Amino acid sequence: MTARVRNALRRGGGRALVWLLALAAGAGAWAQPLFALPGATAHEAQGSVTVTYAGRTLAYTPGLGWLGEGLAASAAAPVLDQGAVYLPAEALAALGVTLPRLTGVRSSSGSAVRIVFDLEGLSEGALERVRRTGAVGPQEPLTLFLPPLLLPRDLPTQVAGIALAVRAEAKGTRLELRGPAFSFEAFALREPSRVVVDLSADIAADIAAGVDVGDEAKVEADVKTPAAADAQLDLRERLLLGLTPEAPSATRTLAPGVTLRRFSHPTVAGTSRVDLVEIAPGSGRFEVVQAPAGAQVLSDLAAGALVGLNASYFNTQTGQTIGFLKSAGETRSLPTRNRAAIGFGFGRPLIGRLQAELRFSLNGHPYRLPQTGKVALFTTPGETVGSPRWGALVVRGERVLENKVGPRTVPPGGFVLSYAPEERPLALLDAGDRLSFELRLTPRAFAFAPEAVEAGPLLVQGGKPAYTPELEAFDPLDPNSNVNRRTTRAAVGVRDDGTVLLLTATELTAAELVPLFLSLGAESALQMDSGGSSTLFAAGEVINRPAFSQRPIASAIVFSPAATPVAARDETARERHAD
Repeated sequence: MTARVRNALRRGGGRALVWLLALAAGAGAWAQPLFALPGATAHEAQGSVTVTYAGRTLAYTPGLGWLGEGLAASAAAPVLDQGAVYLPAEALAALGVTLPRLTGVRSSSGSAVRIVFDLEGLSEGALERVRRTGAVGPQEPLTLFLPPLLLPRDLPTQVAGIALAVRAEAKGTRLELRGPAFSFEAFALREPSRVVVDLSADIAADIAAGVDVGDEAKVEADVKTPAAADAQLDLRERLLLGLTPEAPSATRTLAPGVTLRRFSHPTVAGTSRVDLVEIAPGSGRFEVVQAPAGAQVLSDLAAGALVGLNASYFNTQTGQTIGFLKSAGETRSLPTRNRAAIGFGFGRPLIGRLQAELRFSLNGHPYRLPQTGKVALFTTPGETVGSPRWGALVVRGERVLENKVGPRTVPPGGFVLSYAPEERPLALLDAGDRLSFELRLTPRAFAFAPEAVEAGPLLVQGGKPAYTPELEAFDPLDPNSNVNRRTTRAAVGVRDDGTVLLLTATELTAAELVPLFLSLGAESALQMDSGGSSTLFAAGEVINRPAFSQRPIASAIVFSPAATPVAARDETARERHAD
């Protein structure tokens, strides 16, 4: 034992041990992380420490280091603090400890805050239940439950202005974040394992002050009022200062007849945060935009528009739209399963459950499909569609170009008809044969809508509840089905006067959207694709979530005000994609 160690023990007694062993080990060893080991005991005698766990024993002597099989003497010294035993990873391995551990906490900030919890040693699927979205009030905890973890000694108590508490419990690890009001999305990533929590401050203060959502983190010299100055602070500064909205609801005008509002809506499980854009009739033009290839984030699909909302369901592997989609008068995907759709461009927007009948003509003879769900029609030029398990008829100008298995590319001015193997009359068609189709829609009004998209389920019809998900092939009894999970929802409603309501709402079931829309005076409403796809875009910013956490989607409903020519919006979008 060195003279410095003996003198420290003599002056401070046992309490000096907390810092003394690390001091003796040297700066390099001190930099190694130490983890609390529940169930371990430590005994200090004559300056040495003996650690016992599950029948195994290790010893550490200042100046000499560790003594134990398979353990380097130079490994970091143990620390005894308030009854807890903190050990380096090498000592844990020598004791046979294989428990997963929290290895670090990282953060980044700007217009939003991202906090990352780095994990090590977790099994596949251990973090499946971490995903959550929602909002919390001032000093209300966001609580996540993780599997049992070994926790490092140097965990921060504050990250990017948010108070952090992590503690081991009997059945797992409790993680709590507290601060001013914020919305959040928590999810897990693998390789390496980590839990990510994205936070965005409540924009109600921004809306009330009339500033753009996501303004840069600075206060200009000509800002006159404290409210305006507060609204221009970035999220991290706002969290550090503890600024929160003064009112639960605030409204901002985006353009004549177009307003953005955020408010809280009560549910049986607590409170949902609702972001709502209200668009008065005659204020501009709605379009349905389909991703040109695969899937793209909403901020790209809505580039140049004033407002955008995610729309259809889609195949997450291929990005192909599921259900009816019509853009610029061109049908690009067929209806499915009697699901609800919305149509624009022929008066007041129409919402209703949509049925379709396809009538084909093969070489001039009518051909009616004997079964539903056995064909898929694709009309988007350049899109690669179909499956190796199904046939694919490539048609242009009512003439078959080829009849092979998929995938195949849709030709300009033509379509691809993907069909099940049992559709023998289609399988027997050859290049040069004639093939045409007629699509009959019910309600017939959808045939006259230049823009339309399907999602569902239907929520409100005729100003009354119309939620019957089983009519649209949604399972109302399965707690894990699309409609029953408590998640972020995207939905569209229409008032009797033609006002369109575009919204996202956190922590709701599909059924809970019904009273929300009735409270907003909707005559009709339907749910759009929801969960991680739910995204609302307005005035150049993603409103309901951090922009960097957007999920690529297949289609969107976008709105451009009357003063914005559509051609100009399309040019802006092309320039953005080129970048």
